[in-house]
Amino acid sequence: MQSPRPDAQTHHPAQHGDEGEQGEDGEATIQLPSRYLQTVKGTKCVKYAGLLRLAHERGLVELHADFTHNDEKLSLAHAMAVFRDGGRFEESGDSTPTNGARVQEHWRRLALTRAKARALRDALNIDITAVEEME
Repeated sequence: MQSPRPDAQTHHPAQHGDEGEQGEDGEATIQLPSRYLQTVKGTKCVKYAGLLRLAHERGLVELHADFTHNDEKLSLAHAMAVFRDGGRFEESGDSTPTNGARVQEHWRRLALTRAKARALRDALNIDITAVEEME
């Protein structure tokens, strides 16, 4: 069994493809480089870029998001991720000028990113929140 890279952290469990090593609880584990992890408000989170990288490694063939609602106070989006093995995962995301303030005038697009991050977290069975969901 290969030891993990020094910049990798282990999360439980994984789906879609080679599941790697077994964790203490017998669940499959995945390796995610630490550059894709960030602490936000005291909570360990995964960056969207890390989710996307892992999804491609696990057979992502399609990732699509559309707005379902947009007005001056709220943007809602719905995303779908499809994998080579036929897995299909859908989720929604939201954003407001207040909870998307860090990205200022781009707050509407944050709803798309949040929806895609949630779909990918479901698909990959990642049980930590995405950074973009915490902003």
